[in-house]
Amino acid sequence: MKSFDFMKTNHRISAGIFWIWSLILLVALHSPIWAGPTAPKILNIEINRTNVVVNVEVSVGLRKVTLESRSRLIGSAWVPRAVKRLDGKGESTSFSLPVTADLELLRVRGDENDPLPEAFYKGTNKFEGQATSTAGGISSDGLNRIAVTDSKTTESDSSRSVTESDIWKVDGNTLYFYNQYRGLQVINIRQPEAPQLTGVYDLPAAGEQMYLLPGGYVVLLARDNCYSGGANRNVIIILKVEGGKPSLVKELPVEGWIQESRMVGTALYVSTQSYLQSQDGVNTTWTWSSVVSSFDLANPLEPVVKDTLTFPGYNNTVAASEQFFFVATQSSDWNSSRLQLVDISDPTGAMKKSGVIPISGNIPDKFKIHQNGDVLTVISQTWNDTRRWTTLLQTFSLANPALPKHLGKLELAAGEQLHATRFDGNKAYIVTFFRIDPLWVVDLSDPTKPQIKGELEVPGWSTYLHPMGDRLLSVGIDTTNGWHVTVSLFDVADVTKPTLVDRAVLGGSWSWSEANNDEKAFNVLADSGLILLPWQGYSTNWTVTNGMQIIDFNKSSLTLRGVIPHAFAPRRATMVGDHIFSIDSSRLLSVAAPDRDHPVIKAELALSWNVSHVIPVGDYLLQVASNASYYSADGEIARILVTTANQPNEILRSLTLPLNRPIIGITRKNDRLYIAQSVEEKFSGGGLAGGKLSPIADGFWGGPFGGSAAGPVHTTIVDVSKPLELSILGTAENKTEVNATASGLQAFWPKPGILVWSSQQQQGWGYYMRFSYWSPSFGNQTFYSLDVNEPTKPQALCTFVLGTNTWAEGSSVFQAGTLFYSSHHEYETVTTKNPDTKDGVSVSYLNNTYLDVVDFSDPTLPVARPLVSIPNNLNGISTDGNILYLVGYHVQSPVVPDYFEYLDIASYDGVSAYSISSTRLSNYWPRPLTILDNSVYLGVVDEKSSKSVLQQLRLNKAGALEVVATVALPIPAQGFGIVDGQLLIRTASDMSIYDLTSLQPIAFSESPGCYYWSEPVINGSVKDGFWASLGQYGVIPLRVSAKP
Repeated sequence: MKSFDFMKTNHRISAGIFWIWSLILLVALHSPIWAGPTAPKILNIEINRTNVVVNVEVSVGLRKVTLESRSRLIGSAWVPRAVKRLDGKGESTSFSLPVTADLELLRVRGDENDPLPEAFYKGTNKFEGQATSTAGGISSDGLNRIAVTDSKTTESDSSRSVTESDIWKVDGNTLYFYNQYRGLQVINIRQPEAPQLTGVYDLPAAGEQMYLLPGGYVVLLARDNCYSGGANRNVIIILKVEGGKPSLVKELPVEGWIQESRMVGTALYVSTQSYLQSQDGVNTTWTWSSVVSSFDLANPLEPVVKDTLTFPGYNNTVAASEQFFFVATQSSDWNSSRLQLVDISDPTGAMKKSGVIPISGNIPDKFKIHQNGDVLTVISQTWNDTRRWTTLLQTFSLANPALPKHLGKLELAAGEQLHATRFDGNKAYIVTFFRIDPLWVVDLSDPTKPQIKGELEVPGWSTYLHPMGDRLLSVGIDTTNGWHVTVSLFDVADVTKPTLVDRAVLGGSWSWSEANNDEKAFNVLADSGLILLPWQGYSTNWTVTNGMQIIDFNKSSLTLRGVIPHAFAPRRATMVGDHIFSIDSSRLLSVAAPDRDHPVIKAELALSWNVSHVIPVGDYLLQVASNASYYSADGEIARILVTTANQPNEILRSLTLPLNRPIIGITRKNDRLYIAQSVEEKFSGGGLAGGKLSPIADGFWGGPFGGSAAGPVHTTIVDVSKPLELSILGTAENKTEVNATASGLQAFWPKPGILVWSSQQQQGWGYYMRFSYWSPSFGNQTFYSLDVNEPTKPQALCTFVLGTNTWAEGSSVFQAGTLFYSSHHEYETVTTKNPDTKDGVSVSYLNNTYLDVVDFSDPTLPVARPLVSIPNNLNGISTDGNILYLVGYHVQSPVVPDYFEYLDIASYDGVSAYSISSTRLSNYWPRPLTILDNSVYLGVVDEKSSKSVLQQLRLNKAGALEVVATVALPIPAQGFGIVDGQLLIRTASDMSIYDLTSLQPIAFSESPGCYYWSEPVINGSVKDGFWASLGQYGVIPLRVSAKP
């Protein structure tokens, strides 16, 4: 296709006729760009009131003529303003455009042919906005982008002690941490001021129940992918730790979803939740049930699967003694229960069902079930006939476990809710709450006649009680002045007159503790007179605080001492020797506290980090760690961590970036890594319609940028040619704001050595008072261009703001050469007469969609082309940018959408978009869609068979989409992406990389644990391998696999 141009200058048309014709004459004599016989020619320019009329002579052979303009003699890109299609016979034509300052220079361009078939430009180029009832509109981009002591008998046998799981255990000089973000981590704490991570068993997002067995064995209960939909996906994992390194010994499948567990001696009992099918010969029913399984772990190398028992019910409460495993199931009316006794006296783990006890009310937790010799006490909460809560204590004889006998009962606290309870010998402590916290002391010495001996009213309520002889500690909530974690000390020496000795209230304006839900976080070290309590909350000026509170206690007082600060919510703490070890999911802190008012952190060991991106480089991984939140002053330091691909959790090298700010964009080109950072804040947006320059340095003209100021965008260039010798080559700074509604920066390379970052708008949840709502983003789209040809001296070229604060829901940006394509919505208010309304009018809204094109031919002076009406959101373009792929709803007459999304295809000639074809998409989800290399890739699920396929479609010469390839998928695709020119397919349970030539998988990875692939960041190549960054959960490889 040949093109020819002819140019004339029209200097400030509104300035005066004399100057116009003077410059036209000057340029007409000297400015033809193409001198050939077929070049189009501007004959004259006329001013017709508010319009400029350009008359053009067209030679034989030219079938398309485009009028272009620009506002500067040098540097600015030419913008198409109008297009005429002719029959090629040679004729004169004219263009009429509104007068604007952008028409300072005009030129005409001739083409022998269009890049697309003639029929592709005959469709409509006028698209009505979507009618909506509110400014929110109907829109979609059509893509899925990319607890402490359990019940005991009076005759205790140490070999059959009851043990509960926890997230950590300390055994001598070794600390075991079942980290939800990484898996089992083994830490050597022999030298408290230099703890060492000696080994990791990768198991992120899998669970937090762990046991230790003698001989260096560790038992983990794990959820092996919660989103696969398959059976037997929960497992018991037995590991052997030698030399600080864990290795797998056995895996035992467990039916259902793991809820609770107990280790009694060396027998492990696991309670799971299952949805089981049953048939009566005619009907099939599904029932929620609790399944209790037992395992003999006396020999961890050869564990034995013992028995399985099933009990109907959902979210059942379990408890254990050395003799019985108790399962409390609720009735359908939620106001009565059945307590099933399971005989577990056999030390090998064999189980046998015993008696069943009907219980009035609901048994909320394990602390409500207590066995003392042959007497069982159960505390429940009932909803009585007067519609009031009542607490009921009942006692039973287990002399004949097959037929438990009711002994006595006690009703108390009518109208109040049941909270913490605890048993201590022949006493029961019960906390209920309505407006105050009554602490009840119940005498159980005569189980046939339980009696209330004492009562004490205190503000708030307790969530956990910790008996200590004649003293009682509790942790709970004080609601006197806000909501605060509170530790209370009671004197219960005289059970008839319990008294509050002291209280310690944590936090300024508000506070909470994990110990309010899990008593294992409340560590009472009686020998040291010390309580260690994790908490988080707000200070009086609403600054977020995370810390481990040190509390001194004795029989007469509680004293708040110092706080060990954490960047994230602390989980556990204990003393080993003269050091306090305090842990959260990201750090282990070793703390010296000879002065408990001023604890000193002596060592800090990284356990996990928030990975925003992972870049494989040969045998190494570059893990980019950054702040987990834009709104937190603390958190991850922005840095690059170097690990091997074989050991991704062991850091070999760390490079701290110059600024500790959130990373909002990253790209790699050859041996250079480019990282964009900024402090992002909420603000209103703004800017000028059509796109204007914001000033970044002297010599650049610009317009104002609306909204509150945010930090500048910093770009750091890192040399990654030698991963173990990373170095920063240079930095550059674009001085103006990042759009606060941006979800991140996309990186583009319009020319060699020219990097352009683009912000991206997105919808999100908004909040008003206590109500949440889905809100479209309003604001603008911003481009940041840099010259990185000299990496040691990169130069910020310009910051280009596109849009106004009336723009909403901008699409992703797509590139074709130096042109950048995106779309946005604008909401138009339409007022019509309506005599039925109070003011005589009705107000409705039109959701108009527009194509935005920015030309970066000159990266110092990008130019935004005029807005082009399009029917729906832009989801992709052809390689040359001549075809637009759009997804969204269609308007049915007069204002009603049909609630099906459509894939609309339109041609674009630089001035207008012309409809080519429209395909209605299935409403059967999931239905991901993406565009690559002039092909449409569509995930389709058959509504009848539920079978899933991947379709590749292409536009034929007639303008219709046709299927060119179909591949069966084992699991429905949730989303698509593009990685290194290959197709990424994401399902609920795995990710696969498909080769686009064969449409066959070349790499595969399953989701770890209960991690859901929401929007993983995938990087890599066929050469270096593919890896996914999972945020705080680290990284995971996509292994080369033959699995489809």
